[in-house]
Amino acid sequence: MKSFFIGLENGILLSYPWRKTYDGKVDPRQRSWYLNGKKSDVPSWGKPYIGADYKAGTALPCSTRIMGDNGIFYGVVGMDISCRNLTGLLERMNGAYVEETALVDSQGYVIVSTDMAKHRTADIAASRKDLKLPLYSNSDVRKAIRDSLFGFYSEQHPVHGEIIYLFAAIRSMNCTFIQKIHFQNYLLLFRKWMPSQKEMDMNPRNAVDIFLQRITEKNDSEKR
Repeated sequence: MKSFFIGLENGILLSYPWRKTYDGKVDPRQRSWYLNGKKSDVPSWGKPYIGADYKAGTALPCSTRIMGDNGIFYGVVGMDISCRNLTGLLERMNGAYVEETALVDSQGYVIVSTDMAKHRTADIAASRKDLKLPLYSNSDVRKAIRDSLFGFYSEQHPVHGEIIYLFAAIRSMNCTFIQKIHFQNYLLLFRKWMPSQKEMDMNPRNAVDIFLQRITEKNDSEKR
């Protein structure tokens, strides 16, 4: 979490940590996170943005309204997640056969990606202007995530062979999780780390667990 904040209906802003980048003219009631949260009884995720503390990088906001027991609206509470740190979490999901992991919104715009440069069509360096998100570079994948909440898309690459895009909607975040996989690399690892016939005969229920554990240990060792 990058920061935590509360905006009250009377215009008071509480924020932690306070980075001394706000002036007395900041009105939380005009901020997008406040407007989104005001309409929602559950956490509402917004679009990535560059705030007043732009030197800290882009952030993904999440907010919800504060209601009293008497039904009176008091304000909005929210938090920012650092897009840089979120990308770092996604990078831990990459491995020998996963080329890219990304979060994409419902229109196909990339929120975060472990290979953002591939999708970027223009310089979107930090500024106080509206942040323009790049479209996910594969138009067929964009169509697939618009047509279905989850599934996969497959294509042939002249060098790497079959490429599989796995995707699943994350409804709570209003986005879709995508992984780009080199299928041939996956098969090589599968054959290498699959439990032996003896191991499967001894305990067939744990065969998949053994395989996943070996893959995880392999990925962890590559990242040390």
